[in-house]
Amino acid sequence: MLRLVALSAHRGTPHVDDSNFE
Repeated sequence: MLRLVALSAHRGTPHVDDSNFE
């Protein structure tokens, strides 16, 4: 899950964007 958070931060997108990775 932390990976998704890192990806979101890298893309500059909100944390909610993690939903798209699932």
